[in-house]
Amino acid sequence: MSSTKRVLRPYRVIDGVSMAADITGSETSVQFLDYVSLTVEWTGSAPVGVLNIEVLKIEAERNTATGVDVWQKLDFGGAIGTDIPISGASGSDQIIITELATPKIRAFYKRTSGTGTLNVTLVGKER
Repeated sequence: MSSTKRVLRPYRVIDGVSMAADITGSETSVQFLDYVSLTVEWTGSAPVGVLNIEVLKIEAERNTATGVDVWQKLDFGGAIGTDIPISGASGSDQIIITELATPKIRAFYKRTSGTGTLNVTLVGKER
């Protein structure tokens, strides 16, 4: 008996990138997936900034106004909203998304101060 469920094996969408500037992670196709987990890990000299998870809202070929992709930040609600704070010499966080209605996802880091190295690993599966 074989399984027909789609699985996205662990994939680094941000791989050891310097946090001395803003970072846009790799766009990853999550079409047909239901669950996604992102593991965020950082080290360094007290980097400070926020991480956003963005989903593709309008693909470039369907955007008649500008012809570019339109991305939208996920809103996690409550006190967090769209910004996931990153601070301190090192740390980690895990983001679990249990319902997806988008063809692509990416991570975006907006730097405030400090330096460090950022890794974000994405994994996903079909229900």
